[in-house]
Amino acid sequence: MMTRGRLVSLSGAVLGLGILVGMQIRPTGGGDSYIQQIQKFNEVLSLTSQRYVEKVETSKLVTAAIEGLLDELDPHSVYFSADERSGEAERFRGAFEGIGIGYEVVKDTIQVVQVIPGGPSSAIGLQTGDRIVSIDDSSAIGIKRDAVPGKLKGPKGTKVRITVVRPSDRNRPLDFTIVRDKIPLYSVDTGFMLDDVTGYVKINRFSATTTSELQKKLTDLKAAGMQRLVLDLRGNPGGYLDQAFTVSDEFLDAGKKIVFTRGRPGAMNDDKDLLSTAGGLWEKQPLVVLIDRNSASASEIVAGAMQDQDRALIVGETSFGKGLVQNEFPLSDGSAIRLTVARYYTPSGRLIQRPYEDGRDKYYQQVLSRTETIPERIASAEEVVKHASAQADTTVEEFHTKAGRAVYGGGGITPDFFIKRDTLGIYAVKVFSKGYLLDWSRSWLERNDRTVRAKYGSDIKRFEREFNFSAADLQAFVAYAAEQGVPADPTSFARDEKRIATNLKALVARAVWGEDGLYQTIEPTDDVVVAALTLFPKAESLSRYGVLTPPRQRTRN
Repeated sequence: MMTRGRLVSLSGAVLGLGILVGMQIRPTGGGDSYIQQIQKFNEVLSLTSQRYVEKVETSKLVTAAIEGLLDELDPHSVYFSADERSGEAERFRGAFEGIGIGYEVVKDTIQVVQVIPGGPSSAIGLQTGDRIVSIDDSSAIGIKRDAVPGKLKGPKGTKVRITVVRPSDRNRPLDFTIVRDKIPLYSVDTGFMLDDVTGYVKINRFSATTTSELQKKLTDLKAAGMQRLVLDLRGNPGGYLDQAFTVSDEFLDAGKKIVFTRGRPGAMNDDKDLLSTAGGLWEKQPLVVLIDRNSASASEIVAGAMQDQDRALIVGETSFGKGLVQNEFPLSDGSAIRLTVARYYTPSGRLIQRPYEDGRDKYYQQVLSRTETIPERIASAEEVVKHASAQADTTVEEFHTKAGRAVYGGGGITPDFFIKRDTLGIYAVKVFSKGYLLDWSRSWLERNDRTVRAKYGSDIKRFEREFNFSAADLQAFVAYAAEQGVPADPTSFARDEKRIATNLKALVARAVWGEDGLYQTIEPTDDVVVAALTLFPKAESLSRYGVLTPPRQRTRN
């Protein structure tokens, strides 16, 4: 059995320590003469460097050659320059050094959209909604987004001076001197109670701190009365394998297979079978896991383990289909390659990886263009597979869970229940895509910031329950969009009025309370979340009996 501290392999778009760091890499044989091919490449590089009509940068040629080599392998074997490697590593380490805010550049100004609790900006009183107009006595108006980190991030202990304009008092700029510090990067976006008994946790990636973040959320939600849980992995691109394992371990009792990997025989890659341990925080209670086409790698490991072990109901749409294990191998100049060394399989033996023989472009395009036609608003996997087979005259490979339920392979995790998402009308598509909701909500809050904060204080739940824009407010939004070039369309607006109003409300909540405000306002109305809640009787049966229908309710033929 693999314990939590011994995993070093990687999954998804993640940097980490290659398992062969410091070891000499030797050719493993094959049909080609390894030495002859190296000599051939050196000859071409030398001739190009010495004889090409223009002076060339050898480093660019070598980089291009490395990238071309990896392109011939699979979509997830990639090269990182030293700078790219440093940036990627920071995203998954769980911390960076800076002032502790999340921001957006809105029009030409940095707007604070999150003040990280416990960070230096929180300590000195910076608020969501503040707009940074000056940094170290230089104007920040018109700054480009990619220039912001260089101004605000920096080593722990250094200082930065900023001037902000607060929506509630635009005529009195505020000056702050912030001492930079180590800032946590959270991979669990939010955790809160959807209702009196249902908890909700959203994980955005699997970083070094994901399991500890999840454990805190589960502990808090259990104390708040949680009896069942929605785990949202939609849009989660993956991360560290050890975190996929330990997150899964929180939901399984001891001795259950979570995932297994298989590499090329003789290529110095150990095959692994990862089994759960005792003591998880949510091993028996009802669980629904949400996935979509952008749930990849580590997300698919968790969803696949929960499904194959009959532990959770998987709801949404078929996941991405990324089931290749990468290890990172540092190179002498600080760059690195991330090389595929094995494949992931779910406990039932399903290969998570989709086919990629048609090249990288088609591989990624297939996910964007994939359509899954389901006969009803909510349909079981069996119904969808039968429907697809009838339409395309194809069959899908069938596997079986621990309890004997049918699950389906072919790349990615096929959910137990598909949900047909509500589509947007043409008017809503235009105003969403052009960013008019954010612009208008910011303008509205400038006029109403004090009133909102005075009435609701820190009570996000009360705001979510009680606040609604007036009909006059929504007509003002329509008028604003018309001024920006999207003509009023009463029929199309009426079709999506509730969704537009909810998103405007969520943007106000984020400006006042940060990301928690956004999620606690919008997720309870999300059509997939709402539909998933209706499926909890099946999730409860699965957690208790290992089947979707309780034995006493099952009919005999």
